[in-house]
Amino acid sequence: MGKIFLPKTAKLIISMITSDRYLFKLYEDVLIKRFGEVDIESNVQSFNFTDYYGEEFGKNLMQKLFSFCTLIRQDELAEIKIITNSIENNIENENIKNNMAYNKRKINLDPGYITLNKYILASTKNGPSRIYLNQE
Repeated sequence: MGKIFLPKTAKLIISMITSDRYLFKLYEDVLIKRFGEVDIESNVQSFNFTDYYGEEFGKNLMQKLFSFCTLIRQDELAEIKIITNSIENNIENENIKNNMAYNKRKINLDPGYITLNKYILASTKNGPSRIYLNQE
């Protein structure tokens, strides 16, 4: 029988999806204030794998991934997802507020983590690779 143990810390990553390239930097600044410095960021890439966000965000979606210097406990992921959902909908940065038409969110933020053994991305959408994270 295996022993129960606390897992090692993990590398926090956050995926951003939007149709407005300008928002990547604005939201990066908000996330840095909350989670600390970014150590690695991906190039902007086309996100055309699904039409899920099309009605909300428009066409020509782009994705960018950010990795943060500070390591997290793996069990913090549910709390971090709640925080990123709040950031999507309740922007404190005036530059972002001024660019939000009709108070609709303009970006999707999905946090996750990387360890030596796995890549986990938190999402509120149901699916075969989704796991319950102890929050309603």
